[in-house]
Amino acid sequence: MLLAISRANNYGIHMPTITQLQYILSVFRHRHFGKAAEQCHVSQPSLSAQIQKVEEDFGFNIFDRSLKPIGVTEQGQLFIQQAQEVLREHEKLVNVSQQVGEEVRGDFRLGIIPTLAPYVIPLFLDSFAEKYPLVCLTIEELETHEIVDRIRADELDAGLLATPLEQKGIKERTLFYEPFYLYVGSKDEAATKKRVTSKDIDADRLWLLRDGHCLRSQILHFCKTRQGQTIFDNIHFEGANLETLRYLVKKGQGITFFPYLFVNLLPKSEKNTNVKPFTRPMPSREVGLVFGEKLWKMKVLDALEDVIYDSIPEELKKFKPNEMDILPIEV
Repeated sequence: MLLAISRANNYGIHMPTITQLQYILSVFRHRHFGKAAEQCHVSQPSLSAQIQKVEEDFGFNIFDRSLKPIGVTEQGQLFIQQAQEVLREHEKLVNVSQQVGEEVRGDFRLGIIPTLAPYVIPLFLDSFAEKYPLVCLTIEELETHEIVDRIRADELDAGLLATPLEQKGIKERTLFYEPFYLYVGSKDEAATKKRVTSKDIDADRLWLLRDGHCLRSQILHFCKTRQGQTIFDNIHFEGANLETLRYLVKKGQGITFFPYLFVNLLPKSEKNTNVKPFTRPMPSREVGLVFGEKLWKMKVLDALEDVIYDSIPEELKKFKPNEMDILPIEV
């Protein structure tokens, strides 16, 4: 392992600093010096000069600047792999120092899936910021497979998403169970019913989110179908957010599924007319925090778990798994 703290070794090579390694990895991720400098909050000439100094010290180019986007040389690939290891170990040392004592502090990177982010983040953000001012929380909206991949690459500390994942090297903590509701147009046959079952669903009229959203795979599993709507012979649509599906159905075309936290924000008139609960056991998703086996930031994770759970509606906490049909997901 490279020692990134000492400035020189017995061979006369000046070892790069942690900051220089961060600059190099930023260029590697962005394949662009300007974007890397912007991410690192330095000028491009300063970042370029620091990287060039490392290249001069080691006697080879890390990056191939003749390519667009910027490429990595063969020797540069080996250097970057080792630099990633050094920064991972350095971060562990920082985390250990931050875990000493009673205070909850440090950086924490959280990924949240798009069908949770808009409805959960506003519930807990203010409370977390006020309660834990020494934690720098970075939140990214990502799909499930992206969260898993980035936890494994040490680019995220945890994810908030639908579980269980049952992925090797990934641990899980269940937070709550969230039922799904059928959302129908005001003139739909199901609009007159108080509760619905799977028999009320015409899979050919079902609007879905696009591939990559775990909510899509869960609904397809419940409906025992492999495709969504075929309302129009000449139009095929897969949405990226729930609001789009909502307005399509309100216009009188098709049906869809919405989770509790989305439904909870709808106007009362819309809940009464367009939202139909399922008979028990209700189709539902399990929501939890996922993280890597070697996560050091357990104090922050514990704090985040407590604040998120405290922030969700009390009604949601009452749902029990034995009342639910927990739908599986595909990663």
